[in-house]
Amino acid sequence: MGKDSKLNINGVWIVLAFIVLLILFALNEAEALELEAGPTILSGEYAEGGAMLVTERFGEGNVYGRWAVGFGYVSKQYCHCNYPADLDENNLFQLQRVIDYERAELGIGMAYFTNTNRALGKNMTWSLSLGWRFNDHWTMRVRHYSNAGSGSPNLGQDMLTLGYRF
Repeated sequence: MGKDSKLNINGVWIVLAFIVLLILFALNEAEALELEAGPTILSGEYAEGGAMLVTERFGEGNVYGRWAVGFGYVSKQYCHCNYPADLDENNLFQLQRVIDYERAELGIGMAYFTNTNRALGKNMTWSLSLGWRFNDHWTMRVRHYSNAGSGSPNLGQDMLTLGYRF
């Protein structure tokens, strides 16, 4: 059901994004590099899929930097929800402004998905996250991606991830 991206982004861009993140980390511009993984959710129900994200935090002012830039992969999903959806795998790039308070994190920004589908009617979406840091390394986060009703369909893509910071 997925429709190819109008920008025709493929795996080469993911590799380039990974290289840029590594360069930022190597130049000590980054405050933290985080790997996240967890199940995917559509319309509030488990979608028989998973997601993996690599995020880098940079910018002074917060515990781990004010900005989060990253990329991710969402596996093939199927939702037995009110609007059954069989979704192909997808790649995403995101930029978020993150606010830390004690161990809690709140992020808002934009994300670009390489394919549109029943969950995301547009490639460009809003990116929201709410997270909790257990210590300096482990985090749990709920992520939500949506086009905020600017396109149809708009089930929204959700993830519950467990992350490890380096």
